[in-house]
Amino acid sequence: MSRNRRGRAIRFTAVGAAFAGAAVLAVAGCSTGDSGGGKAAAPAPAAAASASPSGSGSDRTAEAVKAVAKSLGVSEDQARQRLIHQASMVDLNTKVSTALKPEWSAGTWLDSTTGDLTVAVTNEKRAAQMRAAHAVPRIVRYSADDLSAIRARVQQRLEQNSVPSAETYVEAKSNVLVVEAQRSDLPQTVIDELKDEFKDAIDVRLRDQPVESASISGGDRIDNSQAICSDGWWVRNAQSQNFVLTAGHCAFGKSDPTWKADGQTLGQVQTFRRDSEDWALIHVTDDNVARQLSTDIPVSATESLTIASELRSPSDFPPGSIVCKRGVTTGFTCGPIIANGVTQQIDDPATGYVLQGATRVKLVSDHGDSGGAVFAIDPSGATNSVIALGLLSAGSEGNDPATDNMWFQPLKPVLDETGTLLVASPN
Repeated sequence: MSRNRRGRAIRFTAVGAAFAGAAVLAVAGCSTGDSGGGKAAAPAPAAAASASPSGSGSDRTAEAVKAVAKSLGVSEDQARQRLIHQASMVDLNTKVSTALKPEWSAGTWLDSTTGDLTVAVTNEKRAAQMRAAHAVPRIVRYSADDLSAIRARVQQRLEQNSVPSAETYVEAKSNVLVVEAQRSDLPQTVIDELKDEFKDAIDVRLRDQPVESASISGGDRIDNSQAICSDGWWVRNAQSQNFVLTAGHCAFGKSDPTWKADGQTLGQVQTFRRDSEDWALIHVTDDNVARQLSTDIPVSATESLTIASELRSPSDFPPGSIVCKRGVTTGFTCGPIIANGVTQQIDDPATGYVLQGATRVKLVSDHGDSGGAVFAIDPSGATNSVIALGLLSAGSEGNDPATDNMWFQPLKPVLDETGTLLVASPN
């Protein structure tokens, strides 16, 4: 089997499970019918040599927990307990969110100290309902409807004043609309006008560095004659053809559509988007490479985690939830979600793109990590797995967990548009 420079088998990670009707394929070494009852999927290619040891489930999550602990600056035991508590809070968030109405609620988040689910509501009656649901309520001034209307008006003002680098998102725990832009792009006169009109409903934040596409790489390296990226997730279509997902800006403006992995031809980009979304679909046409596709995510040279048979939306994970990414440049890093549903200008406005519906995370990433897998960790010893969330799209340059930010493209919209199945590990 061909090996990469780090001595690991080439791995193209994947996921599965139904989420809002998304088709899923679980690889168990035998044919599995697709969720729509159509033609049965072909057996999985022979698996690449597993990086997973034969130890217990808890042992297999040790390296992942260690990475979380390092990113958060806490002990490994604290990191594990936080992830376990987070899993229960994410489930609670899913249940509570179905009852929330935008006219009287304003978002959810996980408390940075306790890890408990907190819900913003506008009155005591709704606060009592949240307590009854075992969530922690916080009474706020502005509802989600209020902040949504303010956001639309702010976006209009930013466009009128030609502010190219602006990012907007609702910060639930502060009950404000955050307006963030590069310092050189947002004149003080515009800041004063925004504050005068929207008062305490907005928080203007300035940054000195632009947000750049994390350049051309979740997982192992893939490349062509013009770029280097990371592979993201392994998917299949209804005809059982294999594909790898990566970032769309990896394919944008490139005359060479053929991508390689460890010197072997992986395939050509079949389609991509680099506009409000950022993804590319590479058709794996080499049977030898297809046999090396894996449903593991390596977390060290000797350990890996499987892909859970569950696909969830990033919005299921409220701000404060810990997620991780794997990329060829900065490897396995983790950090808390800052916001979901972010609108962010990437790169220069003349040649860049405006990513919509993205998730912003405080974690280390850098050039070469684009397209990398973004996921949540399930720390239970029974499943020792990760839950697929998206593809790394952009980041702020650097290597400082305290200041670095990363933005990722949610996965489910990509599956819906491409009509592909996420390939999951067997249960």
